[in-house]
Amino acid sequence: MTPRGIFIFLRSDLYRIYRLADNLLWFSVLQTIRSAKINIPLSFNTKFIMKLIVGLGNPGKEFEITRHNAGWLCLDRFALAEKLSSKKSSKLQAEIFDYKVGRNKVVLAKPQTFMNNSGVSVNIMRNFFRVATKDLVVVHDDKDIPVGEIRVQTNRGAAGHNGIKSIIEHIGTQDFTRIRIGVGPVEKVKIEVISNFVLNKFTKEEFKLLQVAMDNAAVEIKRLSALE
Repeated sequence: MTPRGIFIFLRSDLYRIYRLADNLLWFSVLQTIRSAKINIPLSFNTKFIMKLIVGLGNPGKEFEITRHNAGWLCLDRFALAEKLSSKKSSKLQAEIFDYKVGRNKVVLAKPQTFMNNSGVSVNIMRNFFRVATKDLVVVHDDKDIPVGEIRVQTNRGAAGHNGIKSIIEHIGTQDFTRIRIGVGPVEKVKIEVISNFVLNKFTKEEFKLLQVAMDNAAVEIKRLSALE
């Protein structure tokens, strides 16, 4: 074999060794990821950012227009205005609406687990869609805010709200954003039995005020959906 032939032979062998080493390295990396059960969040994908916006409520006709279902009512009103279609997922235990703002993909969801177990569905969805807690928004009723008003806050405790308490317990943090829909009395009066109050239906006058609050909440949903 000529010197040139020997050089070409060695060079091709070295290239094969390099490719083999490169493949083994990546195999080792993948095995490490799998064994550690590392979840690579979709937010790392530069094409889009995933947002999860959850409205809380109770399934069933008897709860449809109750104060505790303000979160559901808000998402329904928003979906109607944006002409969004929905589908129910038994796997996610929620009714799902797909929405998009700019490059952000947004999932609007109504958990079907009943209020006190909201965290079960929220945690399933958060893991399924790989949503960071900073991209989680929860819309819910709040008896401490007068009907017609809203508050947008982040990193707050449950303050007695069982749906929020369930979410915090299941996802392990309270560091997410909440749109609190006021359902409390316009004039400050003591609520004797809280469970009865939140499970009662809105009066006609209250519902008019609620619609104003829901429209303001819709503005916040759009704003939060667009954040990167």
